[in-house]
Amino acid sequence: MRRLLAAVVFILVAAFAVLYLYGSSIADNCVTIGGAKTCWKNYAVTVQSELCITSPCNAPPELQKHNAVVDAISAGCDRAKQNDFADESVNREIEDALGMISSYSVNARTLCSDPGIILAKKFYD
Repeated sequence: MRRLLAAVVFILVAAFAVLYLYGSSIADNCVTIGGAKTCWKNYAVTVQSELCITSPCNAPPELQKHNAVVDAISAGCDRAKQNDFADESVNREIEDALGMISSYSVNARTLCSDPGIILAKKFYD
């Protein structure tokens, strides 16, 4: 009886783990900066976009993430500029989001004042 109970518990835990991992892999990931939320998929999708060389095209998850974070940072910069960078939480969110897509470490005022190629979107395949 004890072995049966242990086997049932093991099967339930294993099933839960598999379902959790599956759900995590198909869920959208999002970033929010100053109330502006952008999301991306954890899997490749077919999209019609100005970022496609030929539309429709394949958008791999790493490029979706990059472009979504760039959009969020741009929106966050607009909000930060309106408040003259007085909102420290928005500034921190901008700086943290930059760390998600780049190894650059700059403050929000510098980034938003001259985004240059740091905030360039990437084309999809």
